[in-house]
Amino acid sequence: MGSINHPLALDVTNARKYWWSWPAQRTDGSIDSLSAIPEGTRFRLDPTLDLNTLSMPHATRMMAVAAQKYGLVVRDRTLGAVAFEAEDATRFGVDPYYGSTGWFEGKSASQILSYFPWSRLQALPLQLHNHS
Repeated sequence: MGSINHPLALDVTNARKYWWSWPAQRTDGSIDSLSAIPEGTRFRLDPTLDLNTLSMPHATRMMAVAAQKYGLVVRDRTLGAVAFEAEDATRFGVDPYYGSTGWFEGKSASQILSYFPWSRLQALPLQLHNHS
């Protein structure tokens, strides 16, 4: 399998109302709280984390390496789940993500994400903009 050579797009359950950070251009968030995450927020995995010491499926490792090297950007809100955006597999004619020989190694997307070292994410400085 390959590698991911760019930041990951992350969707959160909801986002901060009125405020966003570059590279976002606006927000559709509905939480008016300082603790809500603005769209465009950039995260990264702690650069001192040795990913080789963690046991995880290959797809999760690819995501973790990209998150450590390029970061994650909050792209949108889902109103229900944290999600990563991935390439649409329908152009391949078969779904390369699922099945025992797929990129997810027979696991569900939720199982794959359960191996991700979420507790080691760091928020990077914001460039806040407001439209209230």
